[in-house]
Amino acid sequence: ATATSTLSPAAADGAPNTTDGSLTTAWSSAWGVPAQSLTIDLGAVKKISAVKLFWDFIFFGKDYSVQVSPNNTTWTTV
Repeated sequence: ATATSTLSPAAADGAPNTTDGSLTTAWSSAWGVPAQSLTIDLGAVKKISAVKLFWDFIFFGKDYSVQVSPNNTTWTTV
């Protein structure tokens, strides 16, 4: 899986951290910047039965949606 984001404030907090399998790394959005997104390309159409998020105990998302796309152009909120 390849992860990209609309904003990666620093390499230490970059999007690839979301798929590295480690709970000691993380993707971080920029504080106070609205409408940021994280995209994970699974490489092929796959069945998704769950999305598991691990939040930092201080900083966490308060508003998010999960969307899927077969082509990275047309998105459907699930």
